[in-house]
Amino acid sequence: MARSMTAFGRSADVINGREITVELKSVNSKFLDYNIKLPRNYGVFEEKIKAHLQKSGVSRGKLDVYLSINEIESSREKICVDRAYAQSYIEACRELKDLFGLEDDITVMNIARNSSVFTSVTEEEDVEQLWNDVKSVVDSALEIFISGREAEGERLTKDLLDKKAQLVTLKEELAKR
Repeated sequence: MARSMTAFGRSADVINGREITVELKSVNSKFLDYNIKLPRNYGVFEEKIKAHLQKSGVSRGKLDVYLSINEIESSREKICVDRAYAQSYIEACRELKDLFGLEDDITVMNIARNSSVFTSVTEEEDVEQLWNDVKSVVDSALEIFISGREAEGERLTKDLLDKKAQLVTLKEELAKR
């Protein structure tokens, strides 16, 4: 079956709290030429995507690949209490109360106003799990992309066969003259 080098495939899915979108677009080229655009912090996937596409049979064409990943459900940022600091801060507030005979209004909200009581921790991302998620969306886009190449290849084949038939008919008509 003939395959065109011109095709487009797009897929999007929400997996593990992320919206992942992949677009594949190619035009005719004698060699395989990749142009991959993806978020800066996911640059580790560039070579993985190239290898996966080649393994899947993409061997020619100027191929543009667009990948976007958007966090939609939860952030990897977690807020934690700095227990040692909070304890020291509360003790200092109590000492201040006792030293100056102040009203005791030590509440959670009063303590929380001091932002140093909290720390921000970024959970480490499971890169292998994320790659598996991205790969599944790449595979969906690739399926659409390849079927587009095959459909265009069939149209090109039919067009060439029609033109060949016209030439044969023309040759026969000229031979009769």
